[in-house]
Amino acid sequence: STNFSMGHTLGLILGIVISSKIRLIRVQPKAWQKAIWITSEIEYLPIKPDQTKPLVNTKLTSIKAALRLFPNTDFRKSDRSINPHDGICDACCMAEYGRRSNL
Repeated sequence: STNFSMGHTLGLILGIVISSKIRLIRVQPKAWQKAIWITSEIEYLPIKPDQTKPLVNTKLTSIKAALRLFPNTDFRKSDRSINPHDGICDACCMAEYGRRSNL
């Protein structure tokens, strides 16, 4: 049901964007991540026995990038939260990619 709900929401948003004649540019996550992340920020997940190379911890890497780009911004979801919210950090990184790319 979660996938259906997300798909339904995406459909509504796309319908509103298209009917409003707003320009929509889709960017693959790898494209904005490559442009925003710097090598020293990349964090890796622990290697499992069946893996040949480490996988990038995208959530933690985006948090580190957002904190570097916007040092005075509070990325916590609420005042009671302790850690930065990875979704908010991702959104800021995507917005910065759009700004840099003149999108």
